[in-house]
Amino acid sequence: MTVKSIRQQIQLLSPDSIFEFFIIDLPQNTGGGRFYFHAGTNDVNQPVIWQGKTYQPMPIKATGFDISGEGKLPRPKLKVVNLHGMISAELQTKDDLLGCQVTRKRTMQCFLDAENFPDGVNPDANPEQSFPDDIWFIDQKTLETCEIVEFELASVYDLMGVQLPNRQVIRNSCQWNYRSAECGYTGPAFDKDDKPTSIPGADFCPKRLSSCRARKNYFADGIIMFGGFPGATRA
Repeated sequence: MTVKSIRQQIQLLSPDSIFEFFIIDLPQNTGGGRFYFHAGTNDVNQPVIWQGKTYQPMPIKATGFDISGEGKLPRPKLKVVNLHGMISAELQTKDDLLGCQVTRKRTMQCFLDAENFPDGVNPDANPEQSFPDDIWFIDQKTLETCEIVEFELASVYDLMGVQLPNRQVIRNSCQWNYRSAECGYTGPAFDKDDKPTSIPGADFCPKRLSSCRARKNYFADGIIMFGGFPGATRA
């Protein structure tokens, strides 16, 4: 059976590989420009093409995107190989790239553009099947050697001094509208008792954590897409 969506893929016992891409936008005061990177090549040993854009092979690694429930946004780290001092040279002329926007894109290998495969054929290619983009900004350079350069990233909320969550903390009641973009659920219908249903008009979510689990409404990393705060001590 051909799997047509990421939501179906992540529910498989052996889901396909996740491909991670980075776009770095330089502000106009550093000359501008947009650069596309991916830490590898495709099945034909060429730069990976995703959504029609070519991502140049670059040893690049990002960590620390997990979100905690402590009101603080993560500060991911981005490491790139300083090949022949090329990155250091760019830093000297572009103010350490401070303020540059970094966009992380993710999809699964089966949905990549057909050009990435032998004979240019991929019947499952679908540029619409991607995880939500993560947008960050380079806040500081934390390490520079002849081998690697490391940056710390910050969200736009951190740069503005906003503390999250910027909404009421409710323990066992989801605040998302059912089947909205925030909810993310697009699967089959369930009734008010969290039972599968085919009755017209009976599709309803009581907005409990157990309701989200019954619908298997998870991100790719296994985190549930529940819009409440199950770790809160008050209902």
